[in-house]
Parts: sequence; structure tokens; C-alpha cells
Amino acid sequence: MVKRLLLGLGLVYAIAPLGFCQSTTDSASGKSDLTIDVKHQKDIDGDIAMGKKYVEQVEKTEKISKDEEMQKRVKRIGGVMADLANKTHIIALWGDKRYSKFDYDFKVLQGKDVNAFSLPGGHIYVYEGLLNFVQSDDELAAVLGHEVAHAALRHVAQLQHDAAKNQAIEIPLILASILRGGNTGYGVLMGTQLASQAILSGWSQRAEDAADYGGFQLMRQSPYNMAACLTLVERLNTMEKNNPLLSIDWGIFRTHPPSDERVSAIVHDLKQANIPIHRSAVTTSFSAQLKKVDGGVQAWFNNKLIYTFTGDDADHRAEASRKRLNEFFDSMPALTDVTNNGDQILGKAGVLIDVQPGDADKAKVSVPELVDKTKTSIKGALFALALQTWQPGAE
Repeated sequence: MVKRLLLGLGLVYAIAPLGFCQSTTDSASGKSDLTIDVKHQKDIDGDIAMGKKYVEQVEKTEKISKDEEMQKRVKRIGGVMADLANKTHIIALWGDKRYSKFDYDFKVLQGKDVNAFSLPGGHIYVYEGLLNFVQSDDELAAVLGHEVAHAALRHVAQLQHDAAKNQAIEIPLILASILRGGNTGYGVLMGTQLASQAILSGWSQRAEDAADYGGFQLMRQSPYNMAACLTLVERLNTMEKNNPLLSIDWGIFRTHPPSDERVSAIVHDLKQANIPIHRSAVTTSFSAQLKKVDGGVQAWFNNKLIYTFTGDDADHRAEASRKRLNEFFDSMPALTDVTNNGDQILGKAGVLIDVQPGDADKAKVSVPELVDKTKTSIKGALFALALQTWQPGAE
């Protein structure tokens, strides 16, 4: 367990989605009013001053990553999302509904945590563990857009306002518990009253929903593929379910909406916006991967070996099949969609792999045996994929 004082907003791991990009309105481009009056500027300046104090505390307890490539990557992608935030009046589901502009900065912290958080004034921190978890710049952009939205919507200031109004838990305790999330947040909250815990949980869910929608607006304007909003959450959701400690239903102690709900919401929003869900474009887990081996090229999907191409044209055949496999799996097919026509493996009537005698010889099996083996491999990969991704009818 990493010991730290978390003073920002937006625990990436417990979200899911990382719904990073949940939306509930029919607009994703933000409002057009980018004016800031004197009173609001004072509020922004207050966030900036608060953020500087929190930065000092965080960087006293956390170590800045020495990985320069990670730092450059986060600053590059974060800069795109920050620039969009400063050009967009983000529609706020919760938080400050006025347009706010900040000088955002992005830093990577040492640690294996699959986590990121935001401080008032636009200070965004990402752990090395998250960078090792994301599988594309698109997924990282989804994270950073979510965190930028927390700052742009001034969620800490809104928390202070609501806490004072409701006479809820003292601000430092709320900040620490919310941003630890899940089981860690549970321990922090044990000494408080159940009523206060319920208020805290409700606040956090509203904040996460608002950051999801804010991130959705920014991603939609960005050059990044919005399918990443979904793939990252799906994999986080799977990770949560596979870890007994992380999959506990904390009830009112939960500080983030349940993963399944957020995954379904993201799918709904992407469909409403007519955005195609091509998982293969933004992940390695959900896309066919080619590996050169002695005497051929292997095609893998979802950590399962699908087929080995041999011969002088192995590279060409493998690349053509890789594209067809990705299109097939992106369509979320049924197991019954995998068939064959003689020596050809079909997916929804389209040819996925043309089994060659040389491939069978290399595998030391007959062509019919290799056809059956390949169909079984594709179905196995498809079954594993179905366990990790949203399926039609799951909404």
C-alpha cells in the first residue's frame, strides 16, 4: 500500500471509467461564453493558491518519476487536453458552471498505482503504474481529459461549498478519503457518522459523473479515438472483478459509481454520438498482434495464439488476416459466426484465414485438423473477449 496524502480529485482505478466519458446531454461541444468576470477571477485565483499549497504537500510525500519519456508523453497529451479545456466552456453536470481557465501542468509520480488525480488550479498527477496500464495514447488522453475536467469544473471548491452548507465532514478528511477510494477510503471513514459517509459517497459520484461528461466533451474535440473511453474502463472493470479486495461492494462507503454502470453509460453515450467502437484501434489486448517466429509469423489475439503463417508470403498473409480479424472482433460477433468453407476460416461469412498446406505441415497436422484447431482458437479468444467487454443487451 502506497502511503500518501491524496489531495486531488479523480481516482482513476476506482472509477471505471477511467466511465471517463459519460454524457447525459445532447451536446458535446461545450458552451460558447468564454468570459470571466472580476468575481469569478477571484475564485479562480483562490483555486490557484489552494493548488500550490496542495502541490507542496503532495511532492513532500511523493517522488517525481525519473522516467523522462513518461514525463514527456504525459505533458504532450495532457497539453492537448488542457488546451481544449481552455478553449471550451465545459457543460457542468456538477461543479462550477462558469468557464474557468488555468495554466495546467502534468507530472508523473513514482509508484505502481493505476491511478491519477487532479489538484485545484490545474495540477494533474499520474502514477507510473497507470502509464504501464494504458495501451495507447488514446486511453491516456481519456484519463487526462477526466482529470482536467475535475479542475476546470472546480470540484474542490464545490466540495467546500457543499460541505459548509451541509455541515459535513471536515475538508481535509473528505479529500483524503474520496481520493483514496474503495477499501482505503473505507478505513479513513470508519470514524465518521454514517450520515456523513452517505453525503460523501453521493458527492463523489456526482463529481465523477461530471468529470466523465467533461472528459467526454474534451475527447470529442480531440484528435484521440473516443473508443478509448470504453476500453480502459472495461479492462479496469475486469481487473476489479478479478481482485477480491477491489470487488467488494462497499455500499454507502463506495466513493465512485459501480464499474458496470459506468461501462454501460459510456457505451450508450458513444452510440448516441454515432461514434464507432473499434477497440482494436486503441488497445493491444483487444486487437490482433503479429509476432515473427522462426519459420513464420504468429497471429495472437487476447493473449491467445490464433494461427501461424509460413512460407515466403507469410508476412503479407499475416497482415491481411490481422486486419480482417480486428474488423471481425470489433463487431463483437457470436461464437456461431466462426465457421469454415473448406480450408477457409470464415467470420460472418468473410474470410479470416486461408489455411495453407505449408502451414499444416509446419504444425505437423493435416489441413482439416488445422482448420478445426484454428476455429477453436478463434472461438476461445472470442469467449475471453466477451468476458472482458460490454456486450449488446448489457445496457
